[in-house]
Amino acid sequence: MGLPILLICLTCGTERSPASEQILTAGTPAMLSYLIKDPQLRGEFSAEDSVIRFFAQPEEERSAFAMYRSEWPMWERCFAYLSDDSLVALYERKGDTLWTEADFPILPEARSPFERDSSARLPLQGLRVAIDPGHVAGNQAMAELEGKYVKILPTEEGQDTIRFYEAELTLATAWLIRDELEALGAEVMMTRETAHTGALGIDFFSWKEAHWERHLQEMVAREEMKAEDAQWWRTQAEDDIIYSRHYNRLDLKARAEKINAYQPDLNLMIHFNIHEPNWHNRDEEGYFPQTEANYCMAFVPGSFMEGELNKPIDRLNFARLYFGNDLVNSLTLSDQFVQASIDFTGVPAVTAAEGLPYLERACIAADHPGVYARNLSLTRLIRSPLCYGESLCQENRYESEMLYQRDMEVRGHKVSSRVEAVAMAYIQAVKDFAGM
Repeated sequence: MGLPILLICLTCGTERSPASEQILTAGTPAMLSYLIKDPQLRGEFSAEDSVIRFFAQPEEERSAFAMYRSEWPMWERCFAYLSDDSLVALYERKGDTLWTEADFPILPEARSPFERDSSARLPLQGLRVAIDPGHVAGNQAMAELEGKYVKILPTEEGQDTIRFYEAELTLATAWLIRDELEALGAEVMMTRETAHTGALGIDFFSWKEAHWERHLQEMVAREEMKAEDAQWWRTQAEDDIIYSRHYNRLDLKARAEKINAYQPDLNLMIHFNIHEPNWHNRDEEGYFPQTEANYCMAFVPGSFMEGELNKPIDRLNFARLYFGNDLVNSLTLSDQFVQASIDFTGVPAVTAAEGLPYLERACIAADHPGVYARNLSLTRLIRSPLCYGESLCQENRYESEMLYQRDMEVRGHKVSSRVEAVAMAYIQAVKDFAGM
């Protein structure tokens, strides 16, 4: 379990106090209870209130890089305005020396945290929100290539085969959230606004035709892939593997870059779940059995595992989470989302009784039901508070029948009205976070 905490929304003063009422403070070793999943990583760095050091080799006397508490205001500007490549260049130039402001690039102040203005015409005026509708599919075939779909054979004569896919649900949910938040005065950006494409702005098959070969050549030139391996990818790899190992990773990076450039006050990552044990119960044609399992959850940054502090950019993001407020605020926002999700959808928070291997293997549980630290690409790369939500299990007996219905129109597309309850949970979480 994670360290008990008193979660305080540093942008608005809202607080939710568990019984233990112990404060989790940025830049203290207590933060490591959320950041470190694999104990052997502790040999790769040392952390104190005043400095965090990373070693070239485990537990060397001299560190390869150090970030000091006194440097944090300058680093905060760097994280706000610089690309990953520029940050890595600073990492390599700085080493473990203590820098003053004069040593850092001249950059504008980072955006001030949102403070609600009670005199504003609209209650969320000035709040900047980024929404990431998960996945990219625009049809069932692409969704099956992504591995983000549901299809269930009829159990009784006369019933339809149930077919739908997650990317359609997330996009409709995102539009509902956007419309409501904008009506309340918030500024909203979505990482994708249409089907078939993500933040890269090009669908998978068009990308493969136009960019795949150049991508392989660039990976070989950067020594990230051997020439013989590139030839295997070129001639033998199936589309679903190319999608997951290359296109999807590039798209996730592009989503993070788009979000970071926007500098939002908070981020909503929209996803719908599949009960993992049931994923392995699909038949040879990919049909799911329905399940009685149903739960919601949310992920926040943290839970680094073996091998996940090897790269300079990963060490920099680890240090950012250690000294900054993103993790504490993400815990607040995600707790508010899970509570709102329970209220609006009637779906309970996940518990250990579900026996989900990835929660045990890759996550650290917070002291709030359904909230877990997990080192996903987006939870690591996004440099502002976030909630990575998973609202319900799509192949649940009740949910699958509801989600299959197209009884509501969103931006000209027929979708299930079930997404409205999911959207309301995110909207309520944003209101709570903003002190509305």
